[in-house]
Amino acid sequence: MSGAVLGLFSDIVFGKFLGLWSYTLGFDLPFLLVNAVLLYGLFAAHVLLMQRVRMLHFIAWVLASGVVFEVSNYYFPLWTYHFFDATYWTVPVMVPPVELLIVVSAGYVATAFTIATIAHVFLGHRFALIERYMNRKPIT
Repeated sequence: MSGAVLGLFSDIVFGKFLGLWSYTLGFDLPFLLVNAVLLYGLFAAHVLLMQRVRMLHFIAWVLASGVVFEVSNYYFPLWTYHFFDATYWTVPVMVPPVELLIVVSAGYVATAFTIATIAHVFLGHRFALIERYMNRKPIT
């Protein structure tokens, strides 16, 4: 459920209002609800399976699942990124695919950490990587 709520928020704020991505089927409410439950919900379920892994494994698995999402989007196009698209921004910028890869990867990791933090703080799931960094004592 946290994935669906985060998905709706993300699609409306970052996709529709900021224009960072668009969907082939548009931003209609029925599509956004189905997309939030299926894509973001599936991603959140994947994140919840990684409660006991360390930081490096967490990031590696998140990026691996991101690759699966992006490869499936390549063959069955559902969304398009507009991070550096001249039609959405006032300054046209040509950006190499490597930089787009970095931005998209950072988005997947940030979304996964957001889901993990929400689940850890509000839903009672215990993530080892969050516990480890929350219980650290400051260096004196």
